[in-house]
Amino acid sequence: MARSMRFWLTTALIFAAVGAPVTAYSRVEDEYAYNSARLSLSLEYENREYDSMNAKTDSSQFRQIYALNFTGKILSRNLIVYNAQAILTKNISTQSSGAKQDTKMTTYGLNTTLLPKSRIPLTLLGSRNTTGIASNGGSASSSVNTNYGMDWLGRFTTLPETTLSYRNSKNESGANASLSEYYTAHLRKKIGPTSNEANFSKHESTPNTNTNSKSTSTGINASNITHLSKTTRFDARGTKHDAHTNTATNVNADTQGLSLLFDSKPSDEFRQNHSYSFASAKTGVTSTEGNFYSGIMGYDIRRKLQANLNVTDNKTLIRTDQSKSTTHSTSSGAGLTYTAGLLSLSQTLAYSKSETNAPNSTSPLLNNSSFSSTTSAGYNRFFGFGSAGVSARLGYVEAKANEKTGLKGISEGMGANASAHKLDYATLSASASYTQVENKAGDRSKNREFSYNASSANKLWAKYVNLAVSYNKYYSRSWIVERYTTGDTYALNASTSYFSGTSLGLGLSHSNYDNRVNGATTTDTKTFYLGRAFVFLNSTLNSSINRNVSETGFPGGSQSIVSTTYNLDYSKMLLQSVNWTARAFRTESKTDNKNFSNTGTLATSLGYMLRSWAISANYSYTSNERTGYKSSESSYFARLSREFGIIY
Repeated sequence: MARSMRFWLTTALIFAAVGAPVTAYSRVEDEYAYNSARLSLSLEYENREYDSMNAKTDSSQFRQIYALNFTGKILSRNLIVYNAQAILTKNISTQSSGAKQDTKMTTYGLNTTLLPKSRIPLTLLGSRNTTGIASNGGSASSSVNTNYGMDWLGRFTTLPETTLSYRNSKNESGANASLSEYYTAHLRKKIGPTSNEANFSKHESTPNTNTNSKSTSTGINASNITHLSKTTRFDARGTKHDAHTNTATNVNADTQGLSLLFDSKPSDEFRQNHSYSFASAKTGVTSTEGNFYSGIMGYDIRRKLQANLNVTDNKTLIRTDQSKSTTHSTSSGAGLTYTAGLLSLSQTLAYSKSETNAPNSTSPLLNNSSFSSTTSAGYNRFFGFGSAGVSARLGYVEAKANEKTGLKGISEGMGANASAHKLDYATLSASASYTQVENKAGDRSKNREFSYNASSANKLWAKYVNLAVSYNKYYSRSWIVERYTTGDTYALNASTSYFSGTSLGLGLSHSNYDNRVNGATTTDTKTFYLGRAFVFLNSTLNSSINRNVSETGFPGGSQSIVSTTYNLDYSKMLLQSVNWTARAFRTESKTDNKNFSNTGTLATSLGYMLRSWAISANYSYTSNERTGYKSSESSYFARLSREFGIIY
């Protein structure tokens, strides 16, 4: 022990005598252009006091870190470069109960690259970490972690660019040992218009060499991107991953997937995009499979006439030893749009169908389908101050649930929108939409949907205050009771930074939401923000208060929450070389049922550079108080560090 300490102290003195501060040689852009050596020293002390419901504990730590690092080349920068390091860490921790623990950790590492600037660089690396822990209770433990591996990169003219990696890790603690091995391979090659990549990985792990438990996982990923032309691209990607654990439960998990994408715009008039993906996963006795397709095509028949078509088809299968469930959904749509100046006409067809086969389920939403044909006309006009538009819709709708027709009839709808964004005093926008189907089947009810939105923000007096108001409402009454929803939201926000160094903000909102499943809920929210910057001792002190009040009503009760946050931040340079920061932070929260939660933090820190020596210290105090519980924690931390270095 004494010999080891003498070695480290002697080395430190040599570097202190002949070394230069690290800033003198860190300007070298290529760290391997010269041989260099660095020694860093760090002494740290930390003390923590914790008080929980009058149960107090106290702990302290004294940590010493010595690190020696060599970087350079052997014979030539193009032949061999290396990076070697040795780190010694000693930590002594003491508890208020009298327990004392002495921890010593030694790390050695070497990383060397052969032919680093060639087409076939080879990197070899290794490290060894030894940790010993001794306590005054007489117990002692030690562990050794050994790692080694290699990375090889091959850049070829005709063969794929290849990267091979290997890692081996062994951890020994007493009579137990664990092993891990990683293998990875990456291939990349561009052939004409195609870019190809493939990845392979394998991981073998033995958590305990004294048992037969072992886990293995492998993965393969491949991709191909082909540019058939400047406007046409085809992508293909595949993946497969297997994981097996040799334990008493023998858990196996296998996943695989395939995705294809075709995107093309062969002319200014025609465009299309098709994607397909397949995925399957099996874990134990549960397996899942899915097939997903999406296609979109568009064609400009004439300059003012456009056609589009879209199709989606999704299938999912979930299987176990006791059950099997399937879901199949498909949708398609087609449309024609004609634009003549300010007038637009469109005709759309839409069809969707969803089928679910799930055991012991009686939901009316399991199997449903719908068809609609809609003719629309719209008129939009731009004015000097904004724009306005109207639209009308007429069509036919038919929908089924569990193979029974529940909705059939003529649909009608209207819409309007207006905006004024070039006014001198404010911006205004509003829109409304309404659709109704008079049902000729089932209970002959009416299927209705409507929504409208309005918002405004001021321009007048904007340098004094910014105001924004909005209102949104949505209503949907469906022939399927579970789909009935309605809701609206009002909001007002105001803010100002007119007064120098001061920010003010106010927000109010009210929302209602109702559906036949969960019932009606209401939420009222009020927020207030005040931020103020003061000049104090020739530096800026930032302060803020943020208050939030939320009241929620729901079937069977209500709840209100009030939370307030206070914050102070201050930073100042003392004596032209000492950086001082301080912060005070507190959050208070309470509910109407008298539950509360309060958290506060006080923190301050000092940083000082004495030539090449870095000195820092900080203190923090945190208190936590909530209903039926109270705790506090304070900590002190100090560090003294320096780096020495030479170039040779």
